[in-house]
Parts: sequence; C-alpha cells; structure tokens
Amino acid sequence: MNAKQKAFVREYVKDFNATQAAIRAGYSKKTAGVQSHELLKKPEIKAAIEAKQAKAEDRAAITVDEIVARLAGIARAGLGDILDWDEETATLIAKADMGPEALAAVKTIKQTVVEVESNSDDTVRISRNTSASMHDPIKAMELLGRYLGAFTEKHEISGKLSLVDAIRGVSDSDGE
Repeated sequence: MNAKQKAFVREYVKDFNATQAAIRAGYSKKTAGVQSHELLKKPEIKAAIEAKQAKAEDRAAITVDEIVARLAGIARAGLGDILDWDEETATLIAKADMGPEALAAVKTIKQTVVEVESNSDDTVRISRNTSASMHDPIKAMELLGRYLGAFTEKHEISGKLSLVDAIRGVSDSDGE
C-alpha cells in the first residue's frame, strides 16, 4: 500500500465514511466517492481495515455476546431486584445481594443526608434519602429485538407495477 492508501485506511476506521476518509487522506473531492469505492474493493486495503477493527475490538474488550447479555439483564430486571419495600419504607438491597442482572440494570444510586439529630444522651440519628434509577428496560428490549430480527418490516405492493417500477417507486398512474 502507498502512503495515501494507508492514510485512507487510518481515516476510514474513524467513522466508516469512505468518501470523507478519501478526502481526508488527500484524494480529490470530485473523485473521492469513486476512489473510495475502488479502494474498498482492494484486498490489501480490506485486510488493513479488518486488522485495525480487530485491534479496536481488542481495546474495547467487549463482545457481542457480552452486549446481548447486558441488554438482557437490563430488560429482565425490575425494582424488586434492587429494592426491598413495604407500605411505609423502601430500602436499597446491598450490592453484594444483587444479582448480575440487577447490577446491570442500575443506572444511578444517590444517597443524601436529610437530617441529623443529636439527643441528650449523645446518640446521633441520621436520616438518609436514597434514590435509585434503572436503565430503560423497554429500550433494552427494543435493541435486543432489532438485533434478533424480531421487528422486521413488511411492505406490501399492490397494483400493476413492474419490478423495476416498484423498485423506483413509480406507479402506472404517476405519469398520467
């Protein structure tokens, strides 16, 4: 690979925008789209991009399986996994007692001192206000559903259209 091609690979893995990567690598703005398309076809450039992606994945140290497991934990966890409550009080469950799904689902935990009372017998009573929030389980389910292909859109085409017209979005009444 020449220096411009190496620069293209380096720029391409930043945002995966081939045309912009070609421009940043020094190719002409006028021909960057065509040049980038041709560059991406070259086996040595494909290999270099894949190698850079592999390095990035190693640095990220997270796999698709881990992402899916984390999203599944968020989707399954509920307030009962992080709180113990009755009619009068709610208490945060100790971190050590939370399962991995509950831990994955916790977004924030905030504890503030509300009041400090000192009694005459030198005992101190501290009241704390604890709030916790969880990641959105619906969003986690949506992401999982998309990954698993559960939400495929189906388009129905009716009328007298040729396949070419259907692809172009043209109907026989458009030109009349």
